[in-house]
Amino acid sequence: MLEIVAFAALLTLLHNVECLPTQIYSKDGVYYAEEVQLGDTAVLKCGSNVKNYFFDFWIVDKKNLVIGPSNEGYDKGKYKYEILSGNLTVKEVNTDDAGDYYCVSRQVEGNKKFIIRTKLIVNYDWHKVEEHSSSINTIRIIISLIGIVLLGIAGYVVYTIWRDRYRHPPQKKFSGLQWLVRREHQDPKVP
Repeated sequence: MLEIVAFAALLTLLHNVECLPTQIYSKDGVYYAEEVQLGDTAVLKCGSNVKNYFFDFWIVDKKNLVIGPSNEGYDKGKYKYEILSGNLTVKEVNTDDAGDYYCVSRQVEGNKKFIIRTKLIVNYDWHKVEEHSSSINTIRIIISLIGIVLLGIAGYVVYTIWRDRYRHPPQKKFSGLQWLVRREHQDPKVP
């Protein structure tokens, strides 16, 4: 409930809010987007400092979530903010965390509010995702077992063919007359 009230209060204050343009976050210290790998920790820069701006709170646009000192209704294990700089730390980033984050600060002298928009982009490293996925590992185990069973069946078929043809060649069965004729051809002295 407090989140909705804070979000509504922010919207009513938009007439005196100065929105900073969206910029690119780089090594130079300019802000726009933070790219992180799936499962990593993201640090979103607010740019507040005690000389010019006081940090008020963060708004997570996708979830309508307000994170700050005046709100207790968020996951403190997942989100952590710094009161002086206003930086927001998002732990174990997943695809649901991707989106726009707004840092709201107020001017030290005056009533102006500043909003800094930071876009969180979650990149996938599919090798890492598949390596630890239980469903993918289960499929790998099943395929391995099927392969082993098929190799066993193929080995058994090859063995039975070898056994039947080469190890124990079939014996020719002769009738009594054929045996006698055959014997006369081999040994003519038999009475």
